Amino acid sequence: MDKAFLEFQEQLAALRQTYADQILDKFGQIETVWQRVLRQQHQSYATLYQLTHRMRGSGATFGFLELSQVAQQLEEQFKHLSAAGTATPEQIAQINHLLAELKAIAQQSFQAAASTQPANLPETFGREFIKRLFQASATLRSPQKDQALPNKLIFLLEPDPQTAQDLSVQMNYFGYQVQRFADLSALEAALQTTLPDALILDVALSEVPDLTAADETVADFTALGQLPPSSPTHPPILFIAEHEDMNDRLKAVRAGGAAYFTKPVAISTLVDQLDHLTAVTASEPYRILVVDDEPEQADYYARILEVAGMRSRVVTDPMLVMQALGEWEADLILMDMHMPGCTGLELATVIRQQPIYVSTPIVFLSIETDLDQHRAAMHQGGDQFLVKPIPPTDLVIEVMGRVQRSRILRSLMERDSLTGLLKHTAIKEQLQLEIKRAQRQRSRLAFAMLDIDHFKQVNDTYGHATGDQVLRSLSRLLQQRLRRTDAIGRYGGEEFAIILPDTTGEAAHRVLDEIRDGFAHVQHQGRDTGTHRSREFAVTFSCGIATFPTYTEASCLSDAADRALYQAKGQGRNRVVLANPVLLPPWQGASPPF
Repeated sequence: MDKAFLEFQEQLAALRQTYADQILDKFGQIETVWQRVLRQQHQSYATLYQLTHRMRGSGATFGFLELSQVAQQLEEQFKHLSAAGTATPEQIAQINHLLAELKAIAQQSFQAAASTQPANLPETFGREFIKRLFQASATLRSPQKDQALPNKLIFLLEPDPQTAQDLSVQMNYFGYQVQRFADLSALEAALQTTLPDALILDVALSEVPDLTAADETVADFTALGQLPPSSPTHPPILFIAEHEDMNDRLKAVRAGGAAYFTKPVAISTLVDQLDHLTAVTASEPYRILVVDDEPEQADYYARILEVAGMRSRVVTDPMLVMQALGEWEADLILMDMHMPGCTGLELATVIRQQPIYVSTPIVFLSIETDLDQHRAAMHQGGDQFLVKPIPPTDLVIEVMGRVQRSRILRSLMERDSLTGLLKHTAIKEQLQLEIKRAQRQRSRLAFAMLDIDHFKQVNDTYGHATGDQVLRSLSRLLQQRLRRTDAIGRYGGEEFAIILPDTTGEAAHRVLDEIRDGFAHVQHQGRDTGTHRSREFAVTFSCGIATFPTYTEASCLSDAADRALYQAKGQGRNRVVLANPVLLPPWQGASPPF
């Protein structure tokens, strides 16, 4: 970490040095325009206002506070003259005085920065905070893998071999690797060297004395033998019991139990609890689009966000922002207020006019302190206004908080409440985006439609509550077995849709057929509404797959997958069918265009 932090610190120092190297040039631009105004009486006060405004903000950002303060005084002068149109002799004299002072400070700042060691950042950079932030966010900066979630290890203490076998097989379908133990001593021995993600214990709690008596067996439950020294915390413990009993439940709680099940155990309920108790935050890093015409400032703020575990992309030309948004899905836009060619207010209006970006947070980051300008920014679609220079602490907190709330609201709008998968509209929009990405990257894509076979019979026989549980089981299985980059949606009722980027039809068929086979072996439990008896039953699904670029439009792709799905139904259900194109593209049969 020390080496990585030093590299990061040197990068920030290099950005500051790059800015310092350009200070005299930036002052020269201001002086040139001012001299042109004096010689030709050219009304360029607005240009002078923009140049001094930018120097005020960038100077403060990089720790050149005196430079920023004098630039602010000039900014106020030129802002007034932009409205008035002409300058009095007194105003000209005052501006000349301020320009001379600004030039002297610019020269001093340039010379001081040239003699400063690269790693010696000024206190205004908040280097102590940055160091702590770097330490705390080290794990967040680790690269995300585009693969399915790894199997979680479960230790199962179950004396009955058949029950142990049944539970192991069923949990395996949902991505859990189960290691079985017939007695506590074998479990304790395994815990000496391996820490599982969870423990499931089938023990006779009724035969265990009151837990307040510090019984050795109970101590074994709570201490888990002796956990490896590296373990940060105890894994969750789930108890299985023969009967429902309040005393047993209380004993299980006192023994550190996080869940309690009675036999026969409903695998869907057990997996629900395991998913909840062993969940590891694996959300994608926040993606921030930084828009600022000052490259050094944009890079500086981008690096601060990256060291906090976010991903950033910098755009210095506001005219290229829409292109960047189309190529890179941003969680938040961090935007300067005053930019040449297109102001932040105008750009926010353009962005908000497009429905796909209506909910994307826009945070203005500017030196602007005029409250009327702040209100105008909010009126034009901004969500927040931050004033430069902003401490790294505040920038990270404000951006993270805004993205967190945005993701929660977006999830509520886009996610199905029963399964947690994308809703019908959201998965269709995602398909459009993925096709555009595949076109740009010249890659392949597979789209699959799944439908649970005879689902109406499940609802009629066992009731809608059991039917809902079947839907949740399938959605969970899909999420466990597919990659994080794959998009999964509930298309409607018992129908699901899956987008598999960078995947051929053959590869998609192989993966989904494995999931189909696993789901067909999952045992569900329900109470027969006719006999009122609990029964175990299995359910299957049928699947159709179509691919891009065989089908180049989203509507054609989904129609082809739907036809393949009905073909699978017609061939007897419980199978996966890869669509054969009805009309081949002109290049089909030869080599594809990419």
